[in-house]
Amino acid sequence: MKHRWLLAICLCLLAACAVDATPPPAPINRQTANALTPQPTIAPPTATASPTATVTAAPVETITPSEETATSVAQDDPNLVDVSYCRRPFGPADGSRFSARLSEIRAADLPQFEQVTFVFTDTTGLLHGSASCTFGAAWPTDAGYGTTEAPGDSVIALQLDDWAHDDLFAASALTETVEITPGGLLERVSLTADPLESRGALLGIGLREPRPFRVRTQDNELIVEVARNATYPPANDPLGQAEGTAPDLTKPVFFLQHGDVYRFENGQAQPVVETPELETGLAISPDGSLLAMCRAAADVEPFGLPYDVRATLWVMQPDGSDPRLLADVGGCAEPVFAASGRTVAFTANIASSPPSVLQVFTIPVVGGEATPATSELDEWSRFQPGWLPDGRLVYRARSDSDQNVIFVRDTDGSEREITAQLLTGAAYRGVGS
Repeated sequence: MKHRWLLAICLCLLAACAVDATPPPAPINRQTANALTPQPTIAPPTATASPTATVTAAPVETITPSEETATSVAQDDPNLVDVSYCRRPFGPADGSRFSARLSEIRAADLPQFEQVTFVFTDTTGLLHGSASCTFGAAWPTDAGYGTTEAPGDSVIALQLDDWAHDDLFAASALTETVEITPGGLLERVSLTADPLESRGALLGIGLREPRPFRVRTQDNELIVEVARNATYPPANDPLGQAEGTAPDLTKPVFFLQHGDVYRFENGQAQPVVETPELETGLAISPDGSLLAMCRAAADVEPFGLPYDVRATLWVMQPDGSDPRLLADVGGCAEPVFAASGRTVAFTANIASSPPSVLQVFTIPVVGGEATPATSELDEWSRFQPGWLPDGRLVYRARSDSDQNVIFVRDTDGSEREITAQLLTGAAYRGVGS
């Protein structure tokens, strides 16, 4: 009997050894652990039991499983037009200073948005600026600027670079960060400005988390609407939409590289012409039938480019044939064809010794004498020419005192400075310079 008990015990031990042991759990890396760890959901408070018009209402189509995704629903919703996370301008893009007092900030609940309205009074000039969405960590927190913390984890930044720092600005209602809680998504509104500057301010709307938005001006009000839902029409996705017109890939592309003109066509880049000289500027006629280029000696000092080296203006066919010297006035930079393709403008240094004196010249492509944009000998260096569609020539000018203006040469040859017209007018009368 004793041996039978010993045999039974041994059989049990052997059976236990034959059972596969449970393997230890595989290690989880930090990223996996973070992904598996429940995170708090940032959402508007839902303490009220009664149905409301906020996101705590009954399930709607955008969150109910269906064949249509939330993105397609947003695309079909006319209320979500022009909603995006992207930087966008508001008001006229004229860059002129305006004067105003921020007298009131209103917050309101809309069915699909939380709205903030900045009301300005005693306004001279037109409200304008740009809006963008950024992280709170990027918000300027400087006690000298009037803010010590960001208005939220995410911020819609309203940049008003031309808001004049005058008595009206100083009397604005918002002098510090204030709380706004229309529906739970918005947190605070903050104003910051550099006290050493004569203009410019930054308004910030704090959000609990990033949300697409839209912005507009209406009379003397700046209105920002923040979408409750993170989805928005794909048509407003900057990564999915191309701006402008698609390039015509059937036409060649010309560019400068290592001092030579290259032609890119059919997936290959080939030099148009190889010369001992250095090509320093390039322009293509509107119809693509002619190239204009500035050509300098190969041994010029690179630091002297583009103005302080001797260069000449040449034209040739797109295949490199029929090269012609078009102008030699001592220098050549920034060639540009007129819309008609019959005239080329370029910049040249006309000073025989430092400092440089820049002048804009024009010359017909068929040849002739290069004509300066003006015969006046004054304190201005003229450069960076460009053509208007009606044949007028516009260019920058800089004085010895580093003052910058813009000139226009009319088709009759007269020259006028237009910078003041861009900064003044009936709408801006009374606004300081």
